[in-house]
Amino acid sequence: MAGRASIHARSEALRRFSEEIRKLRLRSGQPTIKHIAEKSGYSPTTISDVLNGKRFPSVDVAKCIVVTLGYDFSEVSQLWFSLSESVHNEVPLVPVGVQDGLVSATWYRNNGEFYSAARQSVDSATEEIRATYVRQYSPDDVSSKEAAEYFESVLKWAEAPGVRSVNRIFGVPIRGQWARERVLNYLRQHRREIEERHLRNYQVRVYEYTAGGDGLNMVLFDREVSFIAVSARGPQQLTGMRLDDETFTRYLVEHFDQLLAGSELLADYLDGVGRRG
Repeated sequence: MAGRASIHARSEALRRFSEEIRKLRLRSGQPTIKHIAEKSGYSPTTISDVLNGKRFPSVDVAKCIVVTLGYDFSEVSQLWFSLSESVHNEVPLVPVGVQDGLVSATWYRNNGEFYSAARQSVDSATEEIRATYVRQYSPDDVSSKEAAEYFESVLKWAEAPGVRSVNRIFGVPIRGQWARERVLNYLRQHRREIEERHLRNYQVRVYEYTAGGDGLNMVLFDREVSFIAVSARGPQQLTGMRLDDETFTRYLVEHFDQLLAGSELLADYLDGVGRRG
């Protein structure tokens, strides 16, 4: 019961604060999310999530949004502090100098929910998408329409004009001939699609792995939002979570970039596989 009460308190805090910010936005002439983002210095994803009750903002984020809308933070400060207490409940004891905080998480029960939410985050990304795919099954083995829509949305996002980039890392299993051939066949087809669509903002790298199971996969949006996918034995068995925290995502970006540096460009990898037969 205590866990449910905590979840309810958090949900209510998100709803009430987003409602208050939407009122201020309406009073200030309904500026666009892009305008608020540019003026406040935070990304459209962050602004959208606060307005839609998906994220309870830190005090700094809340202040910037309120000031950008033309109001003084004192108008909502009492509400923010009271709701913050209900979100965080109690302050953990930590060593001096160590930052501590709670991460906002959304949990998904199946691959349909996970990929549907990830596709929506693709639509709100502005600069960078980083993604890993390290599974014993290729993406076209995942049969849900939400998964297909997500994979296509990433390509369409990369096609759009502007300064943006997609970096994807695929893992190719060494153990299990069937799994290896399925993933290799998908990558050969994917290479042709990249070339046909002239995806200059889209880069794929590959590494081989010896484990007989899937990796813990991630999709990172604009250094702010993280999706973590947890898969089981079958191609459709995938659950996961969305984590709304810039610090958490920044750590994963560092890990991703390390993997990226240790991987091989898709074309070079496939050419090498072809030479080895």
